[in-house]
Amino acid sequence: MNDARRLRRDRRGRGLRGPLLDSVHPAARRRELVFERNYAGQLRALRRRHPELEAVRFGLQRVPVFPAGEDLPLGRVLPASEASPAHIVLFRRPIETRAQDSRELPEIIGEVLRQQVALLLGIDEDEV
Repeated sequence: MNDARRLRRDRRGRGLRGPLLDSVHPAARRRELVFERNYAGQLRALRRRHPELEAVRFGLQRVPVFPAGEDLPLGRVLPASEASPAHIVLFRRPIETRAQDSRELPEIIGEVLRQQVALLLGIDEDEV
């Protein structure tokens, strides 16, 4: 059996067994850039509305490290300590899988950012 046919075969209905695109492929990189642009736009809007977020560090990770059996988080808040400022981290791949299409992605990114900011500031999500 040739390689192309073997890759398309889904004998037991479990879906694809690996990534469709190598992470260095231009289409995979484009998806990452689209996510980063949406994230940056949502973050700018939040910082304009909440100047107290200037001291908070924001970041992106591809996937979270979490114990097996737990729900996959979309973001994480790390409170400030004496050694470091507060951090809010969003996880790109889990958020991308929640979006049905590219139009829904900015909405989900904004929603996750608002949830994490509300947790950090101790306010209701509607106030963010």
